[in-house]
Amino acid sequence: MAKMRESTDCEDEWASVVGSYFGRFSRPTFDHLWLLSNQYLFLSERHRHIVSVHAELVRIVGDRGFRIHSPHIFQMTLAERDKIVIDVASWVEGLLNKTGLLNRYLVDDDLSKGLRLAWGPSESLEYESRRVSYRRLFPRAFQLGRYTPDLSDRKALCKAITKRFAKLLRDRSQHRAHIYERFDVGAPPMLAPADVSTHLDAMHKLLEDLHGLSAMCDYPVNDTSADSDSVEARDVVDLILRGNLAWFIDGGIEALRLPEEARYRARREAHYEDRRAAHDAKSGAKEEPFDASL
Repeated sequence: MAKMRESTDCEDEWASVVGSYFGRFSRPTFDHLWLLSNQYLFLSERHRHIVSVHAELVRIVGDRGFRIHSPHIFQMTLAERDKIVIDVASWVEGLLNKTGLLNRYLVDDDLSKGLRLAWGPSESLEYESRRVSYRRLFPRAFQLGRYTPDLSDRKALCKAITKRFAKLLRDRSQHRAHIYERFDVGAPPMLAPADVSTHLDAMHKLLEDLHGLSAMCDYPVNDTSADSDSVEARDVVDLILRGNLAWFIDGGIEALRLPEEARYRARREAHYEDRRAAHDAKSGAKEEPFDASL
């Protein structure tokens, strides 16, 4: 993921205190930033699957109405769609609360030294990527030519984050969470998957700026656009539109006229029985996870 740029500038005097691996942040702040970064990766992967399912369903059905042949799979897909919004909103609120990154960790040296614009032994202010990140995080300080952030800048950053994610937070409360407690009419339309992608991209931009300023490292974006080659997305769409595997592998109602041993259900049970026997025959089978795909 993030990769330290090869540069002697990592010998910055603050980095020498905590070790260049952690950049300018203290170990607890560094660890918490990476926890948030890994959570972003997990959320973006989950969302990309939903975006891919949506795109594949639209590709096949177009603007037509469609019959749902597997209601449970359809409901699980909608539940995951909504849960991602709930989880992203929780990530944002966790970032802002009193025990989160901004208010608990970005204090004292982790704020003033960890996120200052100057970098390297020469205290250079000319790295364009750092200037862009600093301007995004602390626009008022940058405008004033003040290149070391203070508590007023952190407070302004919290307000900016709250404003940036306001639509997502409102969508979570009005459409996704506590759905049986809401009876008001006139809420804004639910965010489309593509709209949610922009909020995940904003999460990435924030993390990218924090990584870049604190450690002079890259933090590439995790693609949230639809994956047209996603086998998993095709599987979900097939289950929604065609029903369970036995139904469309064995040919629907005609399968019921086949001998029992020729049907998918019998082959499925035989497969699992064979895989269980092969697993149990291994030495140390109890310690190994059961793999039914072989």
